[in-house]
Amino acid sequence: MSKSDQQFERIDAIVGGDNDETFEQAVGRFLKHLKANLQLPCEVTGVEDFRWEERYVIGGWSQTEYKALKKTQPSYTDRYQLLAIEPEGYSELSAPV
Repeated sequence: MSKSDQQFERIDAIVGGDNDETFEQAVGRFLKHLKANLQLPCEVTGVEDFRWEERYVIGGWSQTEYKALKKTQPSYTDRYQLLAIEPEGYSELSAPV
């Protein structure tokens, strides 16, 4: 089983598979779970490349250029401190650690 499949199974165990529920209700249940179980701040990283990184990660583009760009642009491989989780907008992250 892939990491992605395992991740979806963990999420499904939290939000359930209730087809009568709206997306917003499922997101609300997941948010409630995170707020009850995460100890903030906590360290996080990406699980897949950011949009700007795709051509470098998939291949065919200069790895030297990629390494240089990662010095000034956020990368999925960076580690961040998650400071807060909010239901609207973006969650607040500190600069890479």
